[in-house]
Amino acid sequence: MIGTIWQRYIFWNLLKGFLFFLLSFFLLYSLVDFSTHAQDFITKGSLNFSKLSFYYSYQLVKRLELLLPLALLISVIRVLTTLNANKELVALQVAGISLKKIFRPFFLLAIFCSFLGYCNEELFIPKSATYFTDLKYSHTKNPLKKIKNKKFTILPLDDSSKLIYQSYDAEKDAFFDVYWIASFQDIWRMKYLKADPNHPIGQYVDHITRNKEGSLEKVESFEEKLIPSLKWTMQHLNKKQASIKHQKISHLASRVWNDKNNSLHSKGELETHFFYKLIMPLLSFLVLIGVLPFCIKYSRSPPLFMIYGPAIFCFVVFFTLMNAMTIIGENNVLPPYLAICSPLALFLGLTYKRFYKLT
Repeated sequence: MIGTIWQRYIFWNLLKGFLFFLLSFFLLYSLVDFSTHAQDFITKGSLNFSKLSFYYSYQLVKRLELLLPLALLISVIRVLTTLNANKELVALQVAGISLKKIFRPFFLLAIFCSFLGYCNEELFIPKSATYFTDLKYSHTKNPLKKIKNKKFTILPLDDSSKLIYQSYDAEKDAFFDVYWIASFQDIWRMKYLKADPNHPIGQYVDHITRNKEGSLEKVESFEEKLIPSLKWTMQHLNKKQASIKHQKISHLASRVWNDKNNSLHSKGELETHFFYKLIMPLLSFLVLIGVLPFCIKYSRSPPLFMIYGPAIFCFVVFFTLMNAMTIIGENNVLPPYLAICSPLALFLGLTYKRFYKLT
């Protein structure tokens, strides 16, 4: 795809600009972040470079979803406007080279960005979420104290069940007013649950199941009962707000298609973040389709501000709209696939016609 000299020239200029902007944005973020967290990396009076490198490597993983398309956007505008101002773009077209061939290096980099985005969502995002959760847990001496005064707490567990309780009673060393939602059809209610993950003993326990008519009914009660199938750890106290968005695409796909016991709200969350992870790496192609037509208009002095400004503004609007539609999809206001795909369809509809005329 980049076998000729001029294609390699465009591609390497594009790649250098892309890497420069990507690293510049991240280094700027890292400097601001380090100014507020410097004390966390000092061990015995010296800077712990190993901990520092791991921390910011995973920070980069977290920010790639935003940084990749943004760096691509700015580097594409920079390269094309420079080619245009130097009349190199006109020279290529006069030589009989079509715009399709001129655009090949740009789409090659967009393919790389999309591939890296999918790899990041599948392989690195779950690891980064685990790292930051463990880091937060390691800085908390007693995680129970942090949640003592909250109205209620939700703990997502590893088996996809949820533990919900109203408060923590320090005198009894137990959680008060507890619901363990083992599945859509199986719920346990306890007045107290011993805050010992190795011996999950409940007091005044009701076992509630869903009957054939679809209604919930109490099937048995216990004054005290050990529930060995309830598996939780103290580490879950810092994972209580862990989001589905940190899970692998393959894991979300498996839960969406195979788990038939999801509640309506849980299903909405799963499908929303599944479609979100499928759509967002494709943003690189939307960036190209949107900006290419405006960057190849010949001008002795290209209006750079009128290109960079609207492009970055539309980029921010797209991310804001995607975040809003994610909330709408999670709460089933719209079907998740419609909520997530509509911003992409909207921007694609506004830009594709102009791009199609060029090619």
